[in-house]
Amino acid sequence: MLLRSAALEAPGQAAQLHLAAGLFVDERPDGACHAECPALPHLLGLAVTATSQAAELIASLEVDADAMRSRAIDASCDRTARAASAVRSSQASCGVSS
Repeated sequence: MLLRSAALEAPGQAAQLHLAAGLFVDERPDGACHAECPALPHLLGLAVTATSQAAELIASLEVDADAMRSRAIDASCDRTARAASAVRSSQASCGVSS
C-alpha cells in the first residue's frame, strides 16, 4: 500500500520541486526556494519508503519456474495462432489463395 501511495504522490512532489527550481532567479530568491524546501525532503522520504517496501516484496517473492514456462509457451502459441489468422484474413481480403 505504501509503495502505491508513493508512486501516486511522487510525481506531484517532483513537479513542485522542478517548478520551484525553474523559478529560482537570483541569489536572493523571491520565494521559490521556500516552495522547494518542503518538497525535496518529502520526495526523498517517499523514495526511501518505496525502496524499503519494494525490497521487502522482492525478498518474499517465490518463483514457480514451471508455471512461468507453461504460461510463456501458451502465450507464444497464442501469438503464433493470432499472427497466422491475421495473415489468412489479409490474404483472403486481397483475394490471394493459400
